[in-house]
Amino acid sequence: MSKFVGDDVTVDFDDVKPVVVETVRPNGRIRVDHMNYEKSLTQQHFSESADINNIMRRWLNGGPPPVSDASRAVFRDVSHGMDYQTMINTTMAVQESFDSLPADIRARFKNSPSELLDFVADPANEKSARELGLLFEDSASMVNVPTQDANRGGVNVGDPASKESEQLAT
Repeated sequence: MSKFVGDDVTVDFDDVKPVVVETVRPNGRIRVDHMNYEKSLTQQHFSESADINNIMRRWLNGGPPPVSDASRAVFRDVSHGMDYQTMINTTMAVQESFDSLPADIRARFKNSPSELLDFVADPANEKSARELGLLFEDSASMVNVPTQDANRGGVNVGDPASKESEQLAT
């Protein structure tokens, strides 16, 4: 049982609920005061290490930068043939193609282009994909892999002459 005993006030924290007091100011705005008498969950023993002045002082004196381990940069080899702009263009082209599909088909894939791409990439779904109109009957493969067009620097989704590319572009 937690109690606060002051000069002329005794508060039993187990019986007190948070209090919200609203007052109207002369300019018409409402001031809201929230008084919480419950035990604080703040861990005061971290106050010195969390103080921005102490963090910056340590850093300026040659200490570690003010970055947590969870947010440190991660470097990976992503040299798979597409540069950053090509990947962005590909992502935008896929999103535009997906957005042009009927709402019921988008809803089937939880309005997520990646769900649709996973679906059509699985050869077991080829018949269903054709029934949904995602692939034509004379298509040779399930999915055309986007490639970089060397002449324009843009994205060329599969073979431009195929009906699948026309359907993906619309």
